[in-house]
Amino acid sequence: MFIIKEYLMNVNLTSHKKKSFFFDIKNIKNDKKYLLNLVNNQLLSSRILYHQNTKSKLHLMMICHHKNKKIYPFKFKNKKKKFFIHLEGRAIFKFHDYKNKLVKKLNFNSKNNLIFLDENKYYYNQSILSKKLIFFELTSGPFISKNKIYLYKK
Repeated sequence: MFIIKEYLMNVNLTSHKKKSFFFDIKNIKNDKKYLLNLVNNQLLSSRILYHQNTKSKLHLMMICHHKNKKIYPFKFKNKKKKFFIHLEGRAIFKFHDYKNKLVKKLNFNSKNNLIFLDENKYYYNQSILSKKLIFFELTSGPFISKNKIYLYKK
């Protein structure tokens, strides 16, 4: 764990738009400051992964998005269930049907701090309202990037 964090503190991140790192869940309180360090180094999105690897059956991630992060509506074709738990910042979660009709919007902030998503029903995206948004995402695995489906082309 120390080696990973030491790497995060010394790596030049200015040329990257997104970074993900596997961490140990034992020291979760200190991980928020390392996540913020990544974001403060011009990343639009970064995440700390607390699961073993992409094949794990359960994925827990601490995620941070900058206000300028453009997130297109998407879902995974293996119909995952997801929980989002707010830590810091403000956003609006937007849920779309397969015809790109906006079905509903939910505020995501310190008062509305838990969102459940069934990707069988909706595509979704977030509009970041604050300088940065930090949250936990809990979802089923495995993660297979080719199963990510965008509602429309980027």
